Amino acid sequence: MLEEVFWDQWYWWWLLSVLFYYSAVLEKSVGIQNLISVPIRYAPAEGVGVLLSGLVYDTFTEHRDFIAAILELKVLGFIEINKKTNGDILLLPTEKERINITPQVEYLLNKILFVGNRESYLIPKKLYVRYNQNESQPTQRYREILEDYHKVNLKASQWVVSEGYMDINPKKERSVFVSISSLLVAILLVLSYFSGMVSDFFAYIAFFFIYFPLFFVVYSKSLVGKVFAGIFPTIIIWLIVSNDELRAVLFEELHLWLYIVVLVAQGAFIFTYEFVGTLTPKGKKIRNHLQGFKHFLKRVKKDEVQRAKKENPEYIDPTLPYMVLFGIEKYELNLDDMKHLAR
Repeated sequence: MLEEVFWDQWYWWWLLSVLFYYSAVLEKSVGIQNLISVPIRYAPAEGVGVLLSGLVYDTFTEHRDFIAAILELKVLGFIEINKKTNGDILLLPTEKERINITPQVEYLLNKILFVGNRESYLIPKKLYVRYNQNESQPTQRYREILEDYHKVNLKASQWVVSEGYMDINPKKERSVFVSISSLLVAILLVLSYFSGMVSDFFAYIAFFFIYFPLFFVVYSKSLVGKVFAGIFPTIIIWLIVSNDELRAVLFEELHLWLYIVVLVAQGAFIFTYEFVGTLTPKGKKIRNHLQGFKHFLKRVKKDEVQRAKKENPEYIDPTLPYMVLFGIEKYELNLDDMKHLAR
């Protein structure tokens, strides 16, 4: 009797297990309460700095984190940003005394931008060499900047753990999350096959044509990447639906509830992936603070900064690094080609 009940309703038990796992990941990562209640904050979190704030805020390191960290150096008075007429950008050190600075600021200044005897840091307008309309190759300077970018990301992942904001490197934790989610999908396909809810054909193609592209959707941080990743399974599904024999196999033999279960599980996976990264109680408090500060910047400071920039294009508000960090404002540093490198 119990066995029959299980096989009749097994997909609901599978979905509950998946949602329980994802809710546990969310609670462990950022705290579900922190996702619901966000008080307004009127200043950034003290003692964290822009670079670590970006990682605590969304557990990803993105190109705008790098740009925001450079802007913080400008706001602190340690560098000047010189935009040349040809579009190149030159970062120059100032004579301001470097005392009582954070390890992150010291690392950016002395190990990345002005390492050794380097007196400037060039970010060219042209980071790719184009051979024709369809072919291009990154320049040597782009490779050097990319290496610096990865160095900063690696150090930030180490600092965020060593300074007590996170328990584990978020990149490693996301890999574990994806592995467990893939295992849950495999269990779904096995149970679907043995319960007789899907045909052999669907069991073989489902993962490769539906779930595999889904991973590209969540890995891509750009809208273009997500759209491109979604085109492939859409075309495959359209081809299946347009074929009478395949449509009969999929829609006459497959239980309708299984589609609903799969869609809910997919939505939960995409939502949860964006938050994976175990924050400590200290880290959850900072993330909540940053969320509140973001609301303040969007509602109040954004219009103020935009008006000031119209009057003076070179104007840099003290909050601009955080506005760039949260994606509220953009700042041109010729690094948009790094958008796809979020980790």
